[in-house]
Amino acid sequence: MSGLRLAFISSLLPAVLSMSATKTLPEFKDCDKIIFSTEEETSVESYDACNSVLPSSRDAAQEYDNNIASDYDCCYYWLDNNGAISSTWETTITEIVASVTEGKYLIKGLFADTFRPEGDKDFAVNDVEAAYEPATGVMSIECGQHLFDFKSGNYTYPISLLAIRKVSAGWNISAEGSMRLLRTERGFEVLADSDVIGFYLGMINPDTGGFSGFGGAIYPRFHEFNGVMLYTVAADVDEQMMAMLCNIYSYADDGKLHISNFANFGYHVNMSMDYDNAKGIAWAFDAKIDELQNLDGGMTPFYAANALNGGSDYGMPVVDGEGRFYFSANITKDNIGNTVLQIPLWGAYIQQNLVALYGSTNIMLFYPLPDNSSGIDEVMSGQDESESVAPVYYNLQGYPVADPVKGNLYVRVVGSRVDKVVY
Repeated sequence: MSGLRLAFISSLLPAVLSMSATKTLPEFKDCDKIIFSTEEETSVESYDACNSVLPSSRDAAQEYDNNIASDYDCCYYWLDNNGAISSTWETTITEIVASVTEGKYLIKGLFADTFRPEGDKDFAVNDVEAAYEPATGVMSIECGQHLFDFKSGNYTYPISLLAIRKVSAGWNISAEGSMRLLRTERGFEVLADSDVIGFYLGMINPDTGGFSGFGGAIYPRFHEFNGVMLYTVAADVDEQMMAMLCNIYSYADDGKLHISNFANFGYHVNMSMDYDNAKGIAWAFDAKIDELQNLDGGMTPFYAANALNGGSDYGMPVVDGEGRFYFSANITKDNIGNTVLQIPLWGAYIQQNLVALYGSTNIMLFYPLPDNSSGIDEVMSGQDESESVAPVYYNLQGYPVADPVKGNLYVRVVGSRVDKVVY
């Protein structure tokens, strides 16, 4: 069932990309065994997703579902054949499904978004096999797996996941190895002691034994998502807006809606909003969506706020009497009961300075937002929600399930509490 949703999201990408910047594919070229670091790159640890504080072991106090099947954004930094690293993360939509063998999984769609030729709706990549150990929370991906065939002129090149290791001079490429990723609260990230820290997308030249390929994805992280955000964005009030799409993860707790990867700012920040289903509105004051690192090492937050839509004040933030940024969205539902948040015009601001202006925004949650009024009343009266409210189960498409099947993955709603469970 989850694959249907993944196909729906993938079907939106060509239309969204056609309204935005033209897609540029990485260049296929010969590569040395070691990709030397560029002078501009001071340290890979300077990047947020490649920092030195990688997990070393699973938190024994944390419990996670044994079933890891779900939809994920795979976020990574791109290493080109010249040793340069992208300054922002790249994203590819993936789905992890259970294999017929216990403890084995298939990763579908890995790097398909990266290499899909413009206008080619039929382009597909092979499934990537992975093993998962529930006791340790470690997922392992063996290198050498064939991903797709790249055709150029009269030649066809088999593209596989080759191993990237960090060495003192730069990045070493080899045919074999295993990447080990640790289960986190909502996904996976590379273990600190993983031998392999990236995948080189390429091949071994059968004549020379050298490597040819596009480049590599280093320090990938898998972030589970359960919603989609479609919006238009411009860097300034005078620029034309471009249509964009990103996945999000959200959950409701204690009468608040929390959204990560809001407008593609990243999964590391939860943007939190109060909401009232009866009034059809969600709102927040000083809703932080990210932070910007200062030259002195400090962090400056920037916030979402509704923007004025007219006259000389067009694009200016809406603030209350205390000077707080005010952000609100209308709550509606789609034709199958899933929640949709709509915002006509808003911006991201540092102090009073506009970072980006957004219009025509729709946030689609793959579940109905629970009624927060009854849940709040029960908590305030001291009642146990789990005892007083019958749970309602939904599949990953957002449809209610009257008779859950044992062993399947569902979204469970109990009053104002929402979680994902194996029935």
